[in-house]
Amino acid sequence: MSANIYILLSIVVGNLTGSFLSYRSQQKDEHDVSGDLNEILALVHENGKDARHVRARKVIMDLTVLIRNQEDTGPRKKMSRLHL
Repeated sequence: MSANIYILLSIVVGNLTGSFLSYRSQQKDEHDVSGDLNEILALVHENGKDARHVRARKVIMDLTVLIRNQEDTGPRKKMSRLHL
C-alpha cells in the first residue's frame, strides 16, 4: 500500500512542476477574439430581429465587453455572470 502513496506523490509533483513550467513560459494570445464576435454579431443583425437573434446579439455584445475589460485589467479579473 505504501508504494501507491509514492506513485501518487510522484504524479502530483510531476503535474505541479509541469504546470508551473508551462505557465511561466506561456505567451499572451495574439489573436483578437472580439473581431470574430463582431463578425458574428453583424451576421445575426442581417438575418432577422426575432427573439432568438436579439438574445444572441445581447450575449455576443456582453462577451465582447467582458473580453475587452479582461484585456484592460489583465487575465486574473473575475468575469461576471452573463444573463442568458
